[in-house]
Amino acid sequence: MICLICTLEQSKIEWLPQFVRHYRGLGVEKFLLTLQQEPHLEASEIAGHFARFSQMLAALGIDGGSSLVESYDSSVLKRHHRFLQDSLVSRQDWVVWTDSDEFQVYPYRLDAIVPILDRNGVQLVNGYMIDRIAADGTLPPFNPQASIWETYPIACLLSEPLSGAQVRKVALARGDVRMDTGNHRPDGGNSYRISSQWVQIHHFKWHGGVIDTLEFRMRPEWQEKCAWWVESQRFHDYLRTNNWKFREQDILATRLPIGAAP
Repeated sequence: MICLICTLEQSKIEWLPQFVRHYRGLGVEKFLLTLQQEPHLEASEIAGHFARFSQMLAALGIDGGSSLVESYDSSVLKRHHRFLQDSLVSRQDWVVWTDSDEFQVYPYRLDAIVPILDRNGVQLVNGYMIDRIAADGTLPPFNPQASIWETYPIACLLSEPLSGAQVRKVALARGDVRMDTGNHRPDGGNSYRISSQWVQIHHFKWHGGVIDTLEFRMRPEWQEKCAWWVESQRFHDYLRTNNWKFREQDILATRLPIGAAP
């Protein structure tokens, strides 16, 4: 079975129809989705967000969803995802590892790719993140009534050159492969057989809500637990300096073909 593990915040609930449609079209059969909420919220607010999340999943034909009421932290997510994996994923399954703003692109459906990986003893496939932005470099809000691909039509490279962010991630792995924090590498190092092919991970981070996210990750309490908070600081400084948009000369367009190593 092809599973997908993803944890999202309440602002991404409206993303779910396009997210699920995309990955269902790739052949994902089981969605293990979790709504993460901050513990300082009122109990009624937490319950309301989860009810909306559950209703959305039901409308999409997905049975159930998990709740995680803990402060956002990569180690917390790692522990929660490990629990889901150990409880609901078998060794023979395959798992798509993704964030809610990441839309992976493969040359074929996963149900055609996975048997080839199994026959060759491959245990995981890496991906390379490609940023998606609006045509004019601004940060428009996500519009659930419009295609996410049309709202953010420009495929480019921003995260690594502007902030030094790690853009290589595990995209697909066998059910017995555990992930390290952030899904950037398997837990336990490189002792797995890795595909020589890469997949594109289209990164729809640059929307109208990203400034709030960056500022959340610049708080002192976040800095104490996440060394990579500096990436958020660099992006925030860049966007503030440039009137909250990307300069044309900084947008590195890419035509990275599917399956090519960057």
